Amino acid sequence: MGFLNSIKINFNNKIKIAVYFSPEIKFKGGRNTMKKLRLFLLVSLSIFLFTSYGLSQAAPVDLNEASVEQLAELPGIGEATAKKIIEYREQNGKFETTEDIMNVKGIGEKKYETLKDLITVSN
Repeated sequence: MGFLNSIKINFNNKIKIAVYFSPEIKFKGGRNTMKKLRLFLLVSLSIFLFTSYGLSQAAPVDLNEASVEQLAELPGIGEATAKKIIEYREQNGKFETTEDIMNVKGIGEKKYETLKDLITVSN
């Protein structure tokens, strides 16, 4: 029986992590020690990943203040669409609601559904 063959974690196609350990690893404490070590590693890795991921997603992007670079980091928004968002903002004034982003060419209901929890508007 292998020690820890693999862990694969994928967060919205942004963070991909794979961890592999050799099945030849042997510990003096035997099977019980290996189970405790495996549990410790899994819990530690999980805590690290979820807190790191949570911190990076803590603040939504403000459509009225964000730069091209910040907007381009949103899922499904590249540099070209980010420039369109800023262009729309400059021509029409501040976004009043997050739904207003659907007025930007290239952003429809489907894309808005993926963005709505990641964006906000300041007044």
